[in-house]
Amino acid sequence: MATQFHPEKSGEIGLSILAGFLGESADPLKLQVAESAGIAAALSKRIIACLDVRRDEDENLVVTKGLSYDVMEEEKVDSGGNENENENGSDPLKKKLRVRNLGDPVEMSEDYSTQGVDELTFLSIKSYANSTLGDTPLHRLLERTSEKVFVPLTIGGGIRDYKEKDGTEVKALDVASQFFRSGADKVSIGSDAVRAVQKLQANNNKCDDSTSIEAISHAYGKQAVVVSVDPKRVYLDTPKQIAKAESEGHTLIEVEDLREESETFGKTVKCWYSATTSGGKTLSDLDAVDLVKGVETLGAGEILLNCIDFDGQGKGFDIQLINTVCNATTLPVIASSGAGKAEHFSELFKQTRAEAGLAAGIFHRKETTVAEVKNHIMKKGVSTRL
Repeated sequence: MATQFHPEKSGEIGLSILAGFLGESADPLKLQVAESAGIAAALSKRIIACLDVRRDEDENLVVTKGLSYDVMEEEKVDSGGNENENENGSDPLKKKLRVRNLGDPVEMSEDYSTQGVDELTFLSIKSYANSTLGDTPLHRLLERTSEKVFVPLTIGGGIRDYKEKDGTEVKALDVASQFFRSGADKVSIGSDAVRAVQKLQANNNKCDDSTSIEAISHAYGKQAVVVSVDPKRVYLDTPKQIAKAESEGHTLIEVEDLREESETFGKTVKCWYSATTSGGKTLSDLDAVDLVKGVETLGAGEILLNCIDFDGQGKGFDIQLINTVCNATTLPVIASSGAGKAEHFSELFKQTRAEAGLAAGIFHRKETTVAEVKNHIMKKGVSTRL
């Protein structure tokens, strides 16, 4: 067994350790940051910035962010007519959907690195579904970012086996390998992980080395494979629905009903979480908890746990879901979806065993910074790298 350590990616403390290894004088102050803050020795919690990237209408690669995974926004465009109405008496400003553009991914990555972010995650949305291997914009993004930013980079979106338009078969391992050569440290697998676990279950939970997770983890190690889980609540409104879900083996969780149209809105109800595919658009019969257990068997090294119901809401993380998943796996869990302020991160780390917290919108909109989040959780007694 060997351990790989990147001191150059670990800030001042890591560089101080490297200096000591080389026989130079290490700065003891930097090595005692956590102790001076009154924090017991523990693995540092990571703060990760997520950048959802997509081509906009002008074919530029931009950072975007959605609400419950919807990244489109309305833009009014002049359709002719006078200032008040056109010939039909309607509003001359028609509504047009555009990709919500929050900025340039490389520039934003540099900013987050300066703020002290521990890792960066790029998730490619929709526009690369046909040919990930030939997706040069994503590869250029990784190359440019890795030249300027020295923290681990994760890339996700479309990593799977597929066929090119000319019939050429492309393996997920080939897609991942090209991302690694372009500067990625880890790849994130989403929809293909659901298919892989469904296949595993059909095979009596026996691995057969046929999935993307197995291929990539065997070639590059488990630490290089992150599985992005996109759970969505399936509410159980009647005793019959509850009994059916239990008979199907789903993990039932008591949660607050978030459906405003429901008679039980705001009350405690039962649900299970569907492992969705296609960016949260398609529900599956696979329980998100079973997905996590399955990918651990297949060789994944880390879980990126999202929550469609909490995405973009800014009301905090789904603590019940996170605790349920953490109790179901030995893999490190990155909690995502719902952060609206720095306090939500201290709540996350105090109330769950999640090893990292990931956010997008609050950082992109500058509602808070990575540095502010880290300073806050440090004051609350949570160990992190400053």
